[in-house]
Amino acid sequence: MNASATDLTEDESGDGWLSPIASEPFRYYDLYVECSSTVGSIFTITFQNEPSDLVNCQGLATGVSQRLERTASLAPNPAHSTLTLQPGHLTPYHWQLIDARGSLVRSGDHTGDLTLSVNDLTKGLYLLRTRTNAGATQEHRWVKE
Repeated sequence: MNASATDLTEDESGDGWLSPIASEPFRYYDLYVECSSTVGSIFTITFQNEPSDLVNCQGLATGVSQRLERTASLAPNPAHSTLTLQPGHLTPYHWQLIDARGSLVRSGDHTGDLTLSVNDLTKGLYLLRTRTNAGATQEHRWVKE
């Protein structure tokens, strides 16, 4: 953050600075860093406290923690009437439902958990494939009973 910064968001093409936060005493502030790639996800965050007495954290527990994404899951498996995907990430994604012959049954775009009605599908093996805008893919095999 930089007092001269004017942008409110940042991406890989940014200048590395965000607008400053006007902080209030006795408030907690969280910094969330979203990295949509699983390749080369190493970066450095540097905190500066200038002047040195600007923020007094003496006696307070401070530090950096990592918020882990949840594990992707598809349930129930086998499925009878509905199927719910928890993709394990928070970014938008394209999904495809593919049957055992490799034919596309359904597809769409979604963000977050996805619940599909599978009542009309014939019994058998299926694949639910997802792809984020950044190119990360997941495949989940499941059975329709």
